Amino acid sequence: MKQSTKRSTLLLFIAAVMLCISIFSTAPIKAENIEVPEEVRAYLASSRWSNREITGWVNPGQQKNNAACAFAAVKKGTANTLVAFGWKNGRWVYKWYNPSALPQVEQPIVLGEIARDRTNFTSFYVYNHEIQEMFCVWEQQQSGTWELQALQHFGYYRPEKGLMFFDTSVDGVMKLSNVGWVAGKETNTPVYGTYQRDLRYFSLDAFPLTLDEARERLSQPPAIPLGTLQAHKVKFPQGQKYPVYQGPGEEYARSGNGKASVSTNDWVQVFGEENGWL
Repeated sequence: MKQSTKRSTLLLFIAAVMLCISIFSTAPIKAENIEVPEEVRAYLASSRWSNREITGWVNPGQQKNNAACAFAAVKKGTANTLVAFGWKNGRWVYKWYNPSALPQVEQPIVLGEIARDRTNFTSFYVYNHEIQEMFCVWEQQQSGTWELQALQHFGYYRPEKGLMFFDTSVDGVMKLSNVGWVAGKETNTPVYGTYQRDLRYFSLDAFPLTLDEARERLSQPPAIPLGTLQAHKVKFPQGQKYPVYQGPGEEYARSGNGKASVSTNDWVQVFGEENGWL
């Protein structure tokens, strides 16, 4: 395929995506001009984020009920954090926060609502006044959790990774696509396995941005050992490592010659809890 044809195809692809996704705000605006509820501003001003600037606010679907969840993006320098709020007794109250879900960049993080029937929103930053880099689409599930539906990396957040589009709308599979406008072959490939999609625990650093990384990092659940124990799914923040001991306490010997640990970037089987130890 000729370079000009590749570029035209890419532009058509991007145009199609942008036609499907209507963003109310596509560029950063001054913090004081962002319409943020007073109780949210008051909370942030008295919290650990008191010295940070609010760069984004979104209430997807304009919900104000028990299922409602709204989000603020706050920044200081290159440190950006997503703060979630729930609706309770007629006002927004703090729920949780996750700095790993946002790019750690100088540019302000923009949160936008998507004009579709489903309850979802986007997060991204604007590069070179035109590119919506690390463009993520988040959708609320029936359980109330928010899960990643799509991600677009245009090659500026991590230049060595190149351009890639990700469809993460189906659990257990990640579809990676480009149109050859990067080094290497064109790609339109599904990779099967489990990875973290839950916004509360999501980590951009742990998200694979190439086909090889996806094949390396996506994992399959291990078989449950035979016996009377029963395994359950639990969630851990990604990018963490915990030491492993031979019993429920640091007084027990640490396995693996004192070096054993478990990573939350892969499956962790938990069969019980004793005195705060899994």
